[in-house]
Amino acid sequence: MSIHIHLDGGLGNRIKGLLSGLRISDRLNEPFSVNWVNNIHMLCSYDQLFDIKLNSYITKNDKVYASWRFVVFEDELPADYKPINNLLRRMSWIGSENTLLITSLRWLPDVSVRFIDFEYDNIPITVIAAYVPYFNKLRASEAVTKLLIDSGLNPDINTLGVHIRRGDTIIEHFKNYNTLDKYIVEIDKHSGNIFLCTDDELTQQQLKKRYGNRLTCYEKISYDRMSILGNQQGLVDMLLLSKCGNILGSPLSTFTECAWWFGGCKANIKIIGMGWTP
Repeated sequence: MSIHIHLDGGLGNRIKGLLSGLRISDRLNEPFSVNWVNNIHMLCSYDQLFDIKLNSYITKNDKVYASWRFVVFEDELPADYKPINNLLRRMSWIGSENTLLITSLRWLPDVSVRFIDFEYDNIPITVIAAYVPYFNKLRASEAVTKLLIDSGLNPDINTLGVHIRRGDTIIEHFKNYNTLDKYIVEIDKHSGNIFLCTDDELTQQQLKKRYGNRLTCYEKISYDRMSILGNQQGLVDMLLLSKCGNILGSPLSTFTECAWWFGGCKANIKIIGMGWTP
């Protein structure tokens, strides 16, 4: 048996799915293969983003892991562990996957799994210690590294990183809960430098006008998810955000989530819109 990891979502979803699949592979001591699908969510191959070699060959006996969810093994969690983020359970358009995924993982021999998405500071140190080395091994490709260096940006632990997601359909579920004014209330509490990460040019212009030279952002040539450069620049944004010591993030965004993980889970993080009530 080998573990076949199927990835067909956006950047953050693919990173989470890939690393979860690799952890399952290591846990079972089985080889793995990866199906990285080019589609409307991402038209960019993995080796254009990451310096990693992945086998894409699949056999009929392979067991498939096809999800954006972060898998944790039951024995990694304290017996009394309780998640605090109930957004997934309250949103049927995502929560329905819980049952499907648990069913799809019944092939795991003698292993009980749970999921730990968007839990941030509620994640046990044992799980952080297990996942961070996988993020550390996921090195940027030569092309992305060059873009990162050429940006000339170097946010640090004193920088407030702000991620405002605006450019896809998930925003329809949150447009009344993580409005720009709610970000501004939190940004105004910070007196230092600001790094803005967004997929919306108007949002970028509005915040630049308000905060002037205190605010920097990665000037993108392309916002197009259907271009190689657009996806590479998205990864640059994620890696720059990961360097910030404080992060204001978007709700249910795996982009925010992966940036926090790439930073070793050290940033103080607040998600704008987490208190919303559907």
